[in-house]
Amino acid sequence: MAGLLDFLQLSHHGFWWELFSLASAGLAIALLVVAIVAYRRHRLRRLLPLSIAFSLFAVKVGLLHLDSIYPMLQAELAISSVAAEFGMLSMIFLAMVKKW
Repeated sequence: MAGLLDFLQLSHHGFWWELFSLASAGLAIALLVVAIVAYRRHRLRRLLPLSIAFSLFAVKVGLLHLDSIYPMLQAELAISSVAAEFGMLSMIFLAMVKKW
């Protein structure tokens, strides 16, 4: 636990950014698990794009944290982060609009 706190304090983003970012990734993973369990129970196909959106959010947060570890990849990670955001928005739109 001390190693994680040291990492959070040494980040160039700041302690609170790192903490809330990790908490939001944890929430996205929890929502992903809930969506998968709900899909298995009810077979609602609308939950598949939502599951993909939640997983893309967790990936996006992971990419942002890679920026703290590998600052020389900042431009590539920023592009990947924007691509993940586009994918998330697309999947949420499909879940709301598409009737399967």
